[in-house]
Amino acid sequence: MPADTYELFRLTLIERYQADLFSTDIPSREKYIQDTFSKRIEFDHYTMPYSYIPVSSELGTRIVVGKIGRAIKVPENSSPEEGFEEQLRDSWKAAVVAIDPGSGVDGQKVAMLREQKLGRTFSVLKSLVKELNIDISSPYTFEVMPIFSSQSFWEFAKQNKGSITSLTFDFVVPNGIWNTDSHIKEDLRSVREAMNAEEVITTFKSEKGIITDSPQVEEAMAYIDKGSGSAAAKTRDGKTFDSTTKSKRAIVEYERSASPRTALARALRSLAKILDHE
Repeated sequence: MPADTYELFRLTLIERYQADLFSTDIPSREKYIQDTFSKRIEFDHYTMPYSYIPVSSELGTRIVVGKIGRAIKVPENSSPEEGFEEQLRDSWKAAVVAIDPGSGVDGQKVAMLREQKLGRTFSVLKSLVKELNIDISSPYTFEVMPIFSSQSFWEFAKQNKGSITSLTFDFVVPNGIWNTDSHIKEDLRSVREAMNAEEVITTFKSEKGIITDSPQVEEAMAYIDKGSGSAAAKTRDGKTFDSTTKSKRAIVEYERSASPRTALARALRSLAKILDHE
């Protein structure tokens, strides 16, 4: 049975401190996500114009559904009378996006269909978020990070023990909802309050080899494990690890004989269950 691959991400909303200057009636994160993704959004990705549009899903859940797409050129041939000449036809390619806007312990997640013609899924979502953050009068800024299993890092660290010379953590500051308590969370919150920071990037280097099984590294990986940031590492012999390329994936099967509308409805029902548990 054919199947589509969806990549999973965490969506973080960080309240702007200056938002109080514009309004004392700040919407909840859940409502803000629902309102934001209920309308069309135009954005650029590597100078190419992309569009996000909301899609009516009729799921009966809080899941927000949309599609991200861009114009493409499709190669084809003309008629026999025209000699089957090669030509390009204007068309569009789009990917389904499902968003769980919930503000509970396991909410604020995104699943996006992997579509090669759109580009790397994480990069496309980063470009969309960048566009949303342009409006400084909005009450929140968005951050998006892949949800990945920290086990992939620990396997890399074990295979390259004593050889990792560079280790970088990219932390999203706590939004006060779903992150577990930790020293890192408190430290990042302090940085945010003191410097109005929304993202903190820290790099550790050692030619002797970084001790990756230290409590500090373990705490950092626990923090970003569910989408609170990312990790990248490099060994002295050039091997690399990048958590942004290792997002968790959901495989959604569909029937070839089903209509596109029916196939999409089934896919969305599967995604709703996945987002509710992942």
